[in-house]
Amino acid sequence: MTVSIYDPILIFAWYRVIPVKPPLEEVQQDIYESFMGSFDLMGKIFDLNRTLDNRLASRIFQRTAALREKEIKQFPASFRMGFYSYDKENGIVCYNFTQCPNAEFAKRHHMEDVLPVMCNCDHLAMQKLHACLIREGTCVTSDCCDYCIVGDRNPLAKEYDLVKAKNGLLLSVKKR
Repeated sequence: MTVSIYDPILIFAWYRVIPVKPPLEEVQQDIYESFMGSFDLMGKIFDLNRTLDNRLASRIFQRTAALREKEIKQFPASFRMGFYSYDKENGIVCYNFTQCPNAEFAKRHHMEDVLPVMCNCDHLAMQKLHACLIREGTCVTSDCCDYCIVGDRNPLAKEYDLVKAKNGLLLSVKKR
């Protein structure tokens, strides 16, 4: 699990040292393909609108929460998961991170502008699984990074618009 901490540091370092900075929008797809491209293949198999796939995803996230609990004891600066819940009846997986080493690194080195190319990959990955990530805040914009994952045909998904904030982060905004 801890290897995931090093990928973003590589991205931050690369972006810091390249002499001509490409627009971050151009970098986004390369980052996704390099680090999360397996979701393209998984999306051909899994569809989080299907009950069985949704429940399987829930089990994976539940297992991840348990691994994070063990990991934080060994690596205190690692991702700290705040909570995990699964609404089986409505197919809603919720969890959050109250500590993100990527956000902490970005803040410490004044590179918050680069962070969206990593955070936004979460939305791209879920879209490949026929899911919607409803995330109203991240560890840069609020006290936690919240995740609510539903199938993209779930009525809850239709209650939110995905918007790009001024800082480049994709965030979910409840429709009025």
